[in-house]
Amino acid sequence: MLFTDPDLHKSEQLWDALESLTNTNGLNPRSVVAMFDASLGHRVRSSTYRASLKFSDEDVSKVTASRDLRLLVEAGLLTPFRERRGRHYMAAESVRAARAQVVEGRDSTLFLDPFAD
Repeated sequence: MLFTDPDLHKSEQLWDALESLTNTNGLNPRSVVAMFDASLGHRVRSSTYRASLKFSDEDVSKVTASRDLRLLVEAGLLTPFRERRGRHYMAAESVRAARAQVVEGRDSTLFLDPFAD
C-alpha cells in the first residue's frame, strides 16, 4: 500500500507549476517563494518575502526583493495593492489558475487508505 500526505503532494505539485511559470517568464527561481505564498491567499509584502527567503538561507536586500516583486507584477503573476506604505501583492489569475489546476487534478490512486483490508 502506498500512502502519501495529500497536502504535501499538492504542495509539491504547486511548487513545480510555479517553478515552470518562473522559468517561462525568465524570472529568478527564488521568486517561487512569493508566488507560493500568494497562491495560498496570503498577502505578500517585501518584508515577508525577504523573511521567507532568509528562512531558506537566502538573504536578499530590500532593493532586490522590490525588484523581484516588480518583475512578478510585470510578468502578470502578482497583482499589487496600495502604494508605498502598506504595499502588498496577491496572486494574479495565472497563479490562482495554477493552484486550482493542482487542487482539482488530484490523482486519487496516489492516496490509498493504509487501513484498508
